[in-house]
Amino acid sequence: MTGNATPPPTPEIIEKLADGAMAAFAMLAGMQLDLFTPLKDGPKSAVEIADTIGADPDKLSLLLHALVAAEMLTVDGGLFSNTSESNHYLVNSEPTYIGGARQSFFVSRWQEASLTAESVRTGKAQSKLDFGAMSTDDLEVFLRGLNPGAIATGRSLAQRVDFSNYSRMLEVGAGLGGVTLGVAEAFPDLEVVLADFPAVAAIAEKVIAETGMSDRVSAMSADATADSLGGPFDVAVMKAFIQVLGRDEIPKALDNIARSMKPQGDLYIIGRVLDDSRVEPIPAVLFNVTFLNVYDGGQAYTKSEHESWLTEAGFEDVQFTLLPAGDSIVSARRSAE
Repeated sequence: MTGNATPPPTPEIIEKLADGAMAAFAMLAGMQLDLFTPLKDGPKSAVEIADTIGADPDKLSLLLHALVAAEMLTVDGGLFSNTSESNHYLVNSEPTYIGGARQSFFVSRWQEASLTAESVRTGKAQSKLDFGAMSTDDLEVFLRGLNPGAIATGRSLAQRVDFSNYSRMLEVGAGLGGVTLGVAEAFPDLEVVLADFPAVAAIAEKVIAETGMSDRVSAMSADATADSLGGPFDVAVMKAFIQVLGRDEIPKALDNIARSMKPQGDLYIIGRVLDDSRVEPIPAVLFNVTFLNVYDGGQAYTKSEHESWLTEAGFEDVQFTLLPAGDSIVSARRSAE
């Protein structure tokens, strides 16, 4: 080797990605042990936390320090504290708690990701998400696990958009209507219809009844790619819907949605949207690893693709807003007829 030879690269990125996986598993263990809740009232030692949650203090100490490295906890003088984010979202006595729902989601997502090579090799999703194959009980458990996150999305959307200008709203691919419920909390005069497959809509009716909003929120059984969605509505919303459809299904769904809306009605699409480069935003790019394992056709599509489909369906003034966690809001207006 000469003195001018370029030294070989170090496996820096490889090790960084491997370490990142360990940080994620540390977070999951913290959720499963519910160790963030005992810290809601202030700092505690590893022994104090172990006594509260019923764990081995020596093993727990290793996990707690790993969570400090993962920026989920802080430590000072041997006493551990929640970060502001952990305190807000992972204390199970708080209304903003998402730890219970996210545990099962993360486990499923990581199990699915382990099948990526085979999904790519075969061209078929190896962990296909098929609501029709689930029992009613399993489907309800799965959907209820997703609903707290959808409600948080609805509340956030209600802070961004003044829904007092609307009288009737349609939520498409609504699941249990979390987005609707989050919006409806803030706008008590808004009438809302949720649209989803029959088995999902039946469970949604139960959830709506539990909220006491049955007088102005209802669920409709419909396949948005094929069925009439009623109307007319002056606003329509959807979360994580376009991204679960194949390219041939999206124009059909958007055409049906447009037909259900009043001229000049507003549409809000919330989900993963790629820049035309297909390498930004990073959360949307990486989430395609999940999509390729659970859907044969679904994926995060680009801004240009969204704009083309929406224009073809009769929408105009298409705009994109990137949200902090990597989702985007695509807004558009039904053209005047």
